Amino acid sequence: MEPETIKILLLEDNQGQVDELKATAERLGEGNGIQTDFVVFPSLTAEVYEELVKEHFDFLVVDLSLSGDGMNHFS
Repeated sequence: MEPETIKILLLEDNQGQVDELKATAERLGEGNGIQTDFVVFPSLTAEVYEELVKEHFDFLVVDLSLSGDGMNHFS
């Protein structure tokens, strides 16, 4: 049986936290036949929106303390 793949978009500017999340997901998935496919962005850009439109993601993980560029992206 082929393992299930979960696709995750991760918006995080701290590489240490990215590495920790990837390692945790890999460890948790090993015994359960689950693989994770991460798409990582360090900041909110037009490329993130484009990725959301063209791809399907099972989960979105967003850093709530992400430093902004001074623009209000959600108005």
